[in-house]
Amino acid sequence: MKAVYAWAAVAIGFLCGCDTINERHFCVAGGDSAVQTRQRVGVVLATVATRVHLTEMTARSKAPDTVAFYTLAFERPAPEDFFRVSLGARGVGNDIAVDLQSPFGPAPREFEAAEALLASELDQSFGASARNGRCTQ
Repeated sequence: MKAVYAWAAVAIGFLCGCDTINERHFCVAGGDSAVQTRQRVGVVLATVATRVHLTEMTARSKAPDTVAFYTLAFERPAPEDFFRVSLGARGVGNDIAVDLQSPFGPAPREFEAAEALLASELDQSFGASARNGRCTQ
């Protein structure tokens, strides 16, 4: 009976480990010039998206107060649309939340490239005003 419990624990651990979403979050402080900050964040995201070959899809974003939204284009829209790399920015109070996400499992090369570029570009453009983690209101 102990063997059954041990196998069940291993199976549950394996299944939980496979359902991890790759994600990275940044928060850019808006400060006194929130409009200029939004524009600069938009430029940073456009730069990263271009280098990683993401497609601009801001009009399709469902997030409130979207600044910009890019995603990896597929030849045919289908249920796999959920499983694509996405890069977006949205207003949260006076700050801008920047989110990078990708499918379950191992991070795709587009995610890894965008993650490195995004961290570098945000640091160059905003310095200490851009920090890792989610924005809180």
